[in-house]
Amino acid sequence: MVIKEVRTYYTLKEIAPSSLYSADYLRIRILQKRLRGIKIGREWYTTKDWLSEYIAKYAFKSGEAHVRSPGRPKGSRDA
Repeated sequence: MVIKEVRTYYTLKEIAPSSLYSADYLRIRILQKRLRGIKIGREWYTTKDWLSEYIAKYAFKSGEAHVRSPGRPKGSRDA
């Protein structure tokens, strides 16, 4: 966590567990200019407000939430 000016910035690793998304996915969305974020050194940071804006704008687009399937291991396929 970094406090700069009047904002509190969280690393993507810190904020990811409180969202539906992984840190890697959030980084991709920052690079795609969908999620606001800043880079300090080697780490990407975002704020809780920016993440809330992103979720409000993109998470429920077309009426469906983008949620990871719980209990299904990576790489598993339906037979």
